[in-house]
Amino acid sequence: MRNNQVFPSEAFSELLQGLWKASGNEASPGSNAHPAVFQQTMQTQKNDWFGVAGDKSVTVLWNYLNPVNDWTSALRPEVQDLVAETSHFPNTPTLETHLTATQVNLLSSQTAWCVANPENAEKCTALFATEG
Repeated sequence: MRNNQVFPSEAFSELLQGLWKASGNEASPGSNAHPAVFQQTMQTQKNDWFGVAGDKSVTVLWNYLNPVNDWTSALRPEVQDLVAETSHFPNTPTLETHLTATQVNLLSSQTAWCVANPENAEKCTALFATEG
């Protein structure tokens, strides 16, 4: 793990706070009302192990898979029931998922919605826009 760092440690606190704030609102940060999406610009740290040059400005759009009440409330009631019946949705073990086709579809639907909803879609496409 000692060879994995490419961003400064102090940027991690900003990331956590940004995700926490994005998932709620000013009155209730961390409420899981909204997708936890946070854009952060950082300077890379030199990492010879991975061939990363230092002092390069990098913009990362972090997307953390959290429960999203905005998405769930837009679903038909029978689909909302499926979400409620899925233990710890959307958080699943990563080593042994054993997900059903329904659970995979729920995860992919929520993820697509979080990326493509109007609040976040522009952030995503802006990352790939060329300066003219």
